[in-house]
Amino acid sequence: MSFQENQYNIQRYDFTNDRSLRAFSAVDELLLSSFNEIETANKNLGLYNDRFGFLSCHLSAHSPQAVITHKSQEKAIALNLENNSLDSLSYSDPLSTLDVKLDMVLIKIPKSLDLFHLFLGQIAQNSTDEVMVICGFMTRHFTPKMIQIAEQYFEVVTQSRALKKARVLTLKNKKQTEGISFVKDLNYDDETYQQYYGVFSGEHIDMQPSFF
Repeated sequence: MSFQENQYNIQRYDFTNDRSLRAFSAVDELLLSSFNEIETANKNLGLYNDRFGFLSCHLSAHSPQAVITHKSQEKAIALNLENNSLDSLSYSDPLSTLDVKLDMVLIKIPKSLDLFHLFLGQIAQNSTDEVMVICGFMTRHFTPKMIQIAEQYFEVVTQSRALKKARVLTLKNKKQTEGISFVKDLNYDDETYQQYYGVFSGEHIDMQPSFF
């Protein structure tokens, strides 16, 4: 397995002049390399957490479904597609029903593992039985909880060797997910509140100071 040379000019949406801040990482490169080693003809592709559009640009010929959580992601992807004379993509969010059943998915695992949980929940409900999911992360961010979450949705969860301090989890054999909830309960002040996984302040009520 090796990294593919970046074929496109990918810019950060914040337009920073700090050369130490790139619009893609070793995780993006490893996800792309992993994808290119698999037979992917005529497969419906989903991209999750593609922050600035590195994967969207390199895989635009596959007409992927880009699942985003911030409007700035959509703007960054659209800008880089346009700057590289590539066709626009279809966008969705983690709570919507997707337009097609996915056969192949690439995920850049987010910092919020609750959001990773939500991503996999949507994939489980919007994919074929043969779907393969490749999840990338930097080795320093690994936690066993990543595997625990993945095993709620897939029978087979394998981890690659590190390459440039990045790894991937490959998920296969989708499980039946009836009964798995994507909403968690929070108790506060004798009241119970419900919210989706992955939202801000997901573990506790975000207290705001009172000025009155």
